[in-house]
Amino acid sequence: MLVVPGSQVDRPRVTVILPAYNEAAIIERNLRRVCDYMTTLEAGYDWDVVVVNDGSTDRTGELADAFARAEPRVQVLHHFSNFNLGQALRYAFNACRGDYVVTLDTDLSYAPEHIGLLLEEIRRTRAKIVIASPYIRGGRTTSVPFVRLQASRQANRLLSFTAKERLATLTSMVRVYDRRFLSTLNLTETGIGINTEIIYKAQLLHAKIVEIPAHLDWTEQRLLAERSSSLRFTRSALAYAFSAFVFRPSLFFVIPGVVALLLSLYTLAWAAYRVGGHLVSEQGPNFSTAVSLAFGDAPHTFVVGGIALLLSVQLLSLGILSVQNKRYFEEVFHLGTTLYRHARPADDVGLRDVQRQPAQDQPRRDHVVAGDRLAQDPAGQNQHEDLRQAHAHVDDADVEAGQGQEEPELGHGEQPERDGEQRSAPAVDVGLVGDLADGGAHERGEQAEHGHQERTRAAR
Repeated sequence: MLVVPGSQVDRPRVTVILPAYNEAAIIERNLRRVCDYMTTLEAGYDWDVVVVNDGSTDRTGELADAFARAEPRVQVLHHFSNFNLGQALRYAFNACRGDYVVTLDTDLSYAPEHIGLLLEEIRRTRAKIVIASPYIRGGRTTSVPFVRLQASRQANRLLSFTAKERLATLTSMVRVYDRRFLSTLNLTETGIGINTEIIYKAQLLHAKIVEIPAHLDWTEQRLLAERSSSLRFTRSALAYAFSAFVFRPSLFFVIPGVVALLLSLYTLAWAAYRVGGHLVSEQGPNFSTAVSLAFGDAPHTFVVGGIALLLSVQLLSLGILSVQNKRYFEEVFHLGTTLYRHARPADDVGLRDVQRQPAQDQPRRDHVVAGDRLAQDPAGQNQHEDLRQAHAHVDDADVEAGQGQEEPELGHGEQPERDGEQRSAPAVDVGLVGDLADGGAHERGEQAEHGHQERTRAAR
């Protein structure tokens, strides 16, 4: 959307979401940094900030409320207990009514300047989601602890391998969303897995997702040693492993199944070699005796091969079932999303788009509104039904009158009326329907009915 000075076109509205848990040491300073940066974007964007105090046990909520009283464009939402990141973001998403939604870490490990880059990219590419990634070309990290950095890289590689699109960073919370698209996603995750859940469901809908280079800077985080991190390392690792399973569950069954199948084939081939050796020996025993002798020589070969074969069959079967179930889920998700989009309120589905329709569409739109009013006004609907019955009665009288009359002589060039040709129905005033819907057409209905009765008497 281009902003033309002096025009009536509204600037795009941007909502910046900051989830906070025990951030009293940095909340005021970082809120000021975000607001100061957003002020520099006022020429192109209208903006507000939503802070979610996720059940902090320190003064985070109190300090955020004090800041919001001085800055009217800052709104603070409170959880009385800690529900974790997913629930905090879902709470904030429901409070957003703008065009774009930006999620940002409260510790500002990604500087506020990333907001402008994200907004520029989503408007340029018309994507639904833009992710700030430190792991693509042009991105970088600073002062991130080695163990945490390597764990993050490996988790994102695993998620990228299982996801349909090869994204370098799926765990980053620093993103910008198309707000209307985001509102169509039925999000259920309450923990840190919400970041990957959004990507997964967006991919199911074939949404465009892009990444921009970003700078992940932990310099201030390492200086604030007394500040506890809200990110629980072990829980995050388990959440990301489960997210990888959700992205492509068949891999977790097919790959082990193939490995078990190869192991079983190797061991059973070795067992078959031993049985064959006994069959061609000088004693020349029968097949069952040869198998018995081979089992006596190496019983573990038969045991391991048999167990591996059974295990491979089970795993490969589960892989096939997981693919089938995933297809079913995708179909149901598409259906549910479509129904949800049609069930959304009119003000959330683009009422402005309806107002921008061409003028030639206006009569049909008025007719639809009139129909809606009839549905909401039982009295007007009853009047309309009575009038319809009166029209039907008059039409029957006209037909009876016509049957008793002789056919008129046709003039030169006139064609006789064909048998079975339908009479044209009397025209109904469209404005009359609208008036009936408003409950104010009673007099016009009586006049129309009186006129039809006069024509009936004249026909008789």
